[in-house]
Amino acid sequence: MTNEALQALRRHGDLGVWSVLVSLFGDLVCTRDTRISGANLMRVTGLMGIKPQAVRVALHRLRKDGWIVSEKTGRTSEYGLSGSAYAESLTAGRRIYARETVRETGCFMLIGEANGASVDGMRVATGVYIAARAPCPSPPGFLVIPGEPVELPDWVKAALGPAKLAQDYQALRQVLTFVAEELAREGAIDAAESAALRVLIVHHWRRILLRHEDLAAQFFPAGWCGEECRILVVKLLERLEKPAFAT
Repeated sequence: MTNEALQALRRHGDLGVWSVLVSLFGDLVCTRDTRISGANLMRVTGLMGIKPQAVRVALHRLRKDGWIVSEKTGRTSEYGLSGSAYAESLTAGRRIYARETVRETGCFMLIGEANGASVDGMRVATGVYIAARAPCPSPPGFLVIPGEPVELPDWVKAALGPAKLAQDYQALRQVLTFVAEELAREGAIDAAESAALRVLIVHHWRRILLRHEDLAAQFFPAGWCGEECRILVVKLLERLEKPAFAT
Protein backbone atom coordinates (compact mmCIF):
# COMPACT_ATOMS: atom_id res chain seq x y z
CA MET A 1 0.00 0.00 0.00
CA THR A 2 2.86 2.35 0.79
CA ASN A 3 4.26 1.49 -2.64
CA GLU A 4 1.00 2.51 -4.33
CA ALA A 5 1.05 5.82 -2.46
CA LEU A 6 4.65 6.44 -3.48
CA GLN A 7 3.91 5.56 -7.10
CA ALA A 8 0.96 7.97 -7.18
CA LEU A 9 3.11 10.80 -5.83
CA ARG A 10 5.95 9.96 -8.22
CA ARG A 11 3.59 10.15 -11.18
CA HIS A 12 2.05 13.44 -10.09
CA GLY A 13 3.77 16.33 -11.82
CA ASP A 14 7.40 17.08 -12.52
CA LEU A 15 10.09 15.78 -10.18
CA GLY A 16 12.99 18.05 -11.02
CA VAL A 17 15.79 16.61 -8.90
CA TRP A 18 17.19 19.98 -7.77
CA SER A 19 13.73 21.14 -6.70
CA VAL A 20 12.96 17.85 -4.93
CA LEU A 21 16.18 18.16 -2.93
CA VAL A 22 15.22 21.69 -1.91
CA SER A 23 11.96 20.21 -0.58
CA LEU A 24 13.84 17.37 1.12
CA PHE A 25 16.29 19.61 2.94
CA GLY A 26 13.52 22.03 3.86
CA ASP A 27 11.46 19.25 5.43
CA LEU A 28 13.87 16.65 6.80
CA VAL A 29 16.97 18.77 7.44
CA CYS A 30 15.11 21.78 8.72
CA THR A 31 17.35 23.16 11.47
CA ARG A 32 20.79 24.71 11.26
CA ASP A 33 22.36 21.74 13.03
CA THR A 34 20.49 18.86 11.37
CA ARG A 35 22.42 16.69 8.93
CA ILE A 36 21.58 13.77 6.68
CA SER A 37 24.14 11.24 5.51
CA GLY A 38 24.78 10.59 1.86
CA ALA A 39 23.68 6.97 2.31
CA ASN A 40 20.31 7.92 3.80
CA LEU A 41 19.85 10.63 1.20
CA MET A 42 20.36 8.10 -1.59
CA ARG A 43 18.03 5.66 0.14
CA VAL A 44 15.18 8.18 0.34
CA THR A 45 15.63 9.57 -3.17
CA GLY A 46 15.89 6.03 -4.55
CA LEU A 47 12.37 5.36 -3.27
CA MET A 48 11.28 8.38 -5.30
CA GLY A 49 12.75 6.84 -8.44
CA ILE A 50 15.64 9.30 -8.65
CA LYS A 51 18.95 7.89 -9.87
CA PRO A 52 22.11 8.37 -7.74
CA GLN A 53 23.97 10.21 -10.50
CA ALA A 54 21.14 12.73 -10.79
CA VAL A 55 21.26 13.26 -7.01
CA ARG A 56 25.03 13.83 -7.10
CA VAL A 57 24.67 16.41 -9.88
CA ALA A 58 21.93 18.22 -7.97
CA LEU A 59 23.97 18.20 -4.74
CA HIS A 60 26.90 19.73 -6.60
CA ARG A 61 24.64 22.50 -7.89
CA LEU A 62 23.14 23.13 -4.46
CA ARG A 63 26.61 23.41 -2.92
CA LYS A 64 27.71 25.75 -5.71
CA ASP A 65 24.60 27.88 -5.18
CA GLY A 66 25.32 28.10 -1.46
CA TRP A 67 22.13 26.26 -0.52
CA ILE A 68 23.73 23.34 1.32
CA VAL A 69 26.93 22.61 3.18
CA SER A 70 28.67 19.25 3.34
CA GLU A 71 31.02 17.64 5.82
CA LYS A 72 33.04 14.48 5.39
CA THR A 73 34.09 12.16 8.19
CA GLY A 74 36.18 9.32 6.84
CA ARG A 75 34.19 7.94 3.91
CA THR A 76 30.87 9.34 5.14
CA SER A 77 29.47 12.61 3.78
CA GLU A 78 26.78 14.55 5.61
CA TYR A 79 24.69 17.40 4.24
CA GLY A 80 22.78 20.28 5.79
CA LEU A 81 21.33 23.68 4.98
CA SER A 82 23.55 26.74 4.77
CA GLY A 83 22.71 29.69 7.01
CA SER A 84 21.03 31.65 4.22
CA ALA A 85 19.09 28.61 2.99
CA TYR A 86 17.92 27.92 6.52
CA ALA A 87 16.58 31.48 6.79
CA GLU A 88 14.76 31.20 3.44
CA SER A 89 13.35 27.78 4.33
CA LEU A 90 12.12 29.11 7.66
CA THR A 91 10.25 31.94 5.93
CA ALA A 92 8.66 29.66 3.32
CA GLY A 93 7.93 27.03 5.96
CA ARG A 94 5.63 29.35 7.88
CA ARG A 95 3.26 29.24 4.93
CA ILE A 96 3.89 25.68 3.79
CA TYR A 97 3.26 24.14 7.22
CA ALA A 98 0.54 26.54 8.41
CA ARG A 99 -2.41 24.55 9.70
CA GLU A 100 -5.00 26.83 8.14
CA THR A 101 -5.33 29.36 5.36
CA VAL A 102 -4.87 33.02 6.21
CA ARG A 103 -8.09 34.58 7.50
CA GLU A 104 -7.28 38.27 7.05
CA THR A 105 -9.52 39.80 4.40
CA GLY A 106 -7.29 42.76 3.59
CA CYS A 107 -4.79 43.11 0.77
CA PHE A 108 -2.57 45.63 -0.97
CA MET A 109 -3.16 46.97 -4.45
CA LEU A 110 -0.11 48.08 -6.40
CA ILE A 111 -0.71 50.33 -9.39
CA GLY A 112 2.04 51.24 -11.84
CA GLU A 113 2.44 52.43 -15.39
CA ALA A 114 1.00 50.19 -18.08
CA ASN A 115 4.43 49.55 -19.59
CA GLY A 116 6.33 49.71 -16.31
CA ALA A 117 8.18 47.05 -14.36
CA SER A 118 6.41 44.10 -12.72
CA VAL A 119 6.35 43.55 -8.96
CA ASP A 120 5.68 40.72 -6.54
CA GLY A 121 1.97 39.98 -6.44
CA MET A 122 -0.73 38.56 -8.68
CA ARG A 123 -1.35 40.64 -11.79
CA VAL A 124 -5.08 41.33 -12.20
CA ALA A 125 -4.91 43.96 -14.97
CA THR A 126 -2.29 45.89 -16.93
CA GLY A 127 -0.05 47.55 -14.37
CA VAL A 128 -2.27 46.42 -11.45
CA TYR A 129 -1.23 43.82 -8.88
CA ILE A 130 -2.72 42.47 -5.66
CA ALA A 131 -0.45 41.31 -2.86
CA ALA A 132 -1.08 39.78 0.55
CA ARG A 133 1.53 41.97 2.22
CA ALA A 134 2.93 45.43 1.72
CA PRO A 135 6.12 45.33 -0.35
CA CYS A 136 9.18 46.44 1.55
CA PRO A 137 10.70 48.61 0.33
CA SER A 138 7.87 50.11 -1.68
CA PRO A 139 8.61 49.56 -5.41
CA PRO A 140 9.53 52.78 -7.23
CA GLY A 141 6.89 54.09 -9.59
CA PHE A 142 4.02 52.22 -7.93
CA LEU A 143 1.09 53.49 -5.91
CA VAL A 144 0.53 51.11 -2.98
CA ILE A 145 -3.02 51.12 -1.57
CA PRO A 146 -3.97 49.05 1.50
CA GLY A 147 -7.59 48.05 1.91
CA GLU A 148 -10.28 45.47 2.41
CA PRO A 149 -12.43 44.85 -0.66
CA VAL A 150 -16.17 45.18 -0.12
CA GLU A 151 -16.84 42.82 -3.00
CA LEU A 152 -14.53 41.06 -5.43
CA PRO A 153 -15.78 40.75 -9.02
CA ASP A 154 -15.39 37.37 -10.67
CA TRP A 155 -12.76 38.65 -13.11
CA VAL A 156 -10.48 39.61 -10.20
CA LYS A 157 -10.95 36.21 -8.58
CA ALA A 158 -10.16 34.56 -11.91
CA ALA A 159 -6.94 36.57 -12.15
CA LEU A 160 -5.91 35.64 -8.59
CA GLY A 161 -6.80 31.97 -9.09
CA PRO A 162 -6.44 31.23 -12.82
CA ALA A 163 -8.02 28.13 -14.34
CA LYS A 164 -4.73 26.21 -14.74
CA LEU A 165 -3.87 26.75 -11.08
CA ALA A 166 -7.36 25.69 -9.99
CA GLN A 167 -7.05 22.53 -12.11
CA ASP A 168 -3.65 21.76 -10.59
CA TYR A 169 -5.16 22.08 -7.11
CA GLN A 170 -7.96 19.67 -8.05
CA ALA A 171 -5.39 17.17 -9.34
CA LEU A 172 -3.36 17.52 -6.14
CA ARG A 173 -6.48 16.99 -4.01
CA GLN A 174 -7.16 13.79 -5.93
CA VAL A 175 -3.70 12.33 -5.40
CA LEU A 176 -3.53 13.39 -1.74
CA THR A 177 -6.92 11.80 -1.10
CA PHE A 178 -5.66 8.57 -2.67
CA VAL A 179 -2.50 8.64 -0.55
CA ALA A 180 -4.53 9.26 2.62
CA GLU A 181 -6.78 6.28 1.81
CA GLU A 182 -3.79 4.03 1.17
CA LEU A 183 -2.04 5.03 4.39
CA ALA A 184 -5.24 4.55 6.41
CA ARG A 185 -4.94 0.83 5.61
CA GLU A 186 -1.24 0.75 6.48
CA GLY A 187 0.33 -0.13 9.81
CA ALA A 188 3.82 0.98 10.78
CA ILE A 189 5.74 2.61 7.94
CA ASP A 190 9.45 2.18 7.31
CA ALA A 191 11.46 5.32 8.18
CA ALA A 192 12.84 5.77 4.66
CA GLU A 193 9.40 5.27 3.08
CA SER A 194 7.90 7.77 5.53
CA ALA A 195 10.61 10.26 4.60
CA ALA A 196 10.08 9.76 0.86
CA LEU A 197 6.32 10.19 1.21
CA ARG A 198 6.75 13.34 3.30
CA VAL A 199 9.16 14.91 0.84
CA LEU A 200 6.98 14.20 -2.19
CA ILE A 201 3.88 15.57 -0.44
CA VAL A 202 5.72 18.72 0.64
CA HIS A 203 7.28 19.09 -2.80
CA HIS A 204 4.00 18.99 -4.71
CA TRP A 205 2.31 21.21 -2.12
CA ARG A 206 5.13 23.76 -2.09
CA ARG A 207 5.27 24.03 -5.87
CA ILE A 208 1.58 24.88 -6.20
CA LEU A 209 1.16 26.92 -3.01
CA LEU A 210 3.95 29.38 -3.78
CA ARG A 211 2.50 30.12 -7.23
CA HIS A 212 -0.14 32.42 -5.76
CA GLU A 213 -0.53 35.05 -3.07
CA ASP A 214 -1.27 34.08 0.53
CA LEU A 215 -4.81 35.43 0.52
CA ALA A 216 -8.06 34.43 2.23
CA ALA A 217 -10.42 32.01 0.47
CA GLN A 218 -12.79 34.82 -0.54
CA PHE A 219 -10.20 36.11 -3.03
CA PHE A 220 -10.38 32.95 -5.14
CA PRO A 221 -13.00 31.58 -7.56
CA ALA A 222 -15.85 29.25 -6.62
CA GLY A 223 -14.67 25.65 -6.39
CA TRP A 224 -11.17 26.63 -5.24
CA CYS A 225 -9.85 23.67 -3.22
CA GLY A 226 -6.66 25.11 -1.77
CA GLU A 227 -7.99 24.82 1.78
CA GLU A 228 -8.98 21.18 1.24
CA CYS A 229 -5.47 20.42 0.01
CA ARG A 230 -3.97 22.13 3.06
CA ILE A 231 -6.09 20.02 5.41
CA LEU A 232 -4.98 16.85 3.62
CA VAL A 233 -1.31 17.90 3.74
CA VAL A 234 -1.49 18.66 7.48
CA LYS A 235 -3.12 15.30 8.27
CA LEU A 236 -0.68 13.35 6.09
CA LEU A 237 2.38 14.99 7.62
CA GLU A 238 1.01 14.21 11.07
CA ARG A 239 0.71 10.56 10.00
CA LEU A 240 4.23 10.44 8.55
CA GLU A 241 6.81 11.09 11.23
CA LYS A 242 10.17 12.58 10.37
CA PRO A 243 12.82 9.86 10.44
CA ALA A 244 15.39 9.70 13.22
CA PHE A 245 18.21 9.32 10.69
CA ALA A 246 18.10 13.05 9.92
CA THR A 247 19.84 14.37 13.02
